[in-house]
Amino acid sequence: MKRSLLDLQQGGFDSGLELQLSKALLDEGLVPRTGVTVGGYRLDLAVESGGVRVDVECDGAPFHVDQERDRARDHAIRDAGWEVLRFSGREISRDASVCAHRVARAVDRLAA
Repeated sequence: MKRSLLDLQQGGFDSGLELQLSKALLDEGLVPRTGVTVGGYRLDLAVESGGVRVDVECDGAPFHVDQERDRARDHAIRDAGWEVLRFSGREISRDASVCAHRVARAVDRLAA
């Protein structure tokens, strides 16, 4: 079932990719949040666990247009103490659970 744009925005999601990955993160035992802003940038999904903070980015087609801007954005977010993980729309669509598992492994690694 496709969600309308209004449904996505009411849940804080900008895209179906964010929603799909969010559900997979919940299955991994991680609680993603939407609407988190760091250094003036809105994070797609913010995961905070055990003192670890991860910005999970769901990259659709616009990411491929201005990668330099995204690198600067990632640098600013990392400077604020967040890890940044990016997933392409293709990766998420193919298997969101694999992406979520990578986030969970990163959280475990960073918490150690």
